[in-house]
Amino acid sequence: MSDVVDESQARYLAHQARKKETLIEIMRQRHSDRMYDARPVQEDLRGQVREAIGLCPSSCDRRGVSTVEVDSRDELALLSGLLVGGVGWIHRAPWVLLLMAREETYKAPGEVEFMPFLDAGAVIQQVMLRATDLGLATTYVNPNIRQFNRDHFRRIFGEGIFCGAIAIGHPVPGSPDQQHHQEKRAAAAHDRTRKARAATTRPGRPNDRPQATHLRGRRLALRARVARGRVPGESGMG
Repeated sequence: MSDVVDESQARYLAHQARKKETLIEIMRQRHSDRMYDARPVQEDLRGQVREAIGLCPSSCDRRGVSTVEVDSRDELALLSGLLVGGVGWIHRAPWVLLLMAREETYKAPGEVEFMPFLDAGAVIQQVMLRATDLGLATTYVNPNIRQFNRDHFRRIFGEGIFCGAIAIGHPVPGSPDQQHHQEKRAAAAHDRTRKARAATTRPGRPNDRPQATHLRGRRLALRARVARGRVPGESGMG
């Protein structure tokens, strides 16, 4: 019976390890990409991204951050002029999520200055990881809007604390951002390999130190015995 239990436990542990590796691999794949092909993001994919938003943590479970979905050509073009971080490219994304926090949600003194952005950060990461898993490209755009454009932004997209935007679309193979990310991953993999090799070849590595210390101690003891003339053949007296 114990053999069966041990085998089942081994399969369970292997399954958990595979799940962890899946998550870290998605994290490694995620990168900002500002080029998207002309296809719209299909509704079933949008639904899965929305589900991920619903699973996000939030401060005290208040759910103070919501999203405004933008996918019309005119509004995307407008965002390309209003969002400082999206100038010249965000209109290419077929789907943009604006992160808007409700000021009245944050009632503790001073927390409205920072808590909405912490809650938005959880949404940003969750959306980008889920989108990456679905084969979509994403980029986060910071909430910087020039002072003279802010009223116009609010008139079009609504009131609230603007916490940034996430551009989402199907990737263009071989885009500059993709190439840059692949180069970074290759360099990181090379660095990990180099460090692993160095750890197994350099003298005095941590797992060899006890043995090395023991050998040095024996050599010193032998020299002391030789000096006292107690080792025949080593002191010249044998």
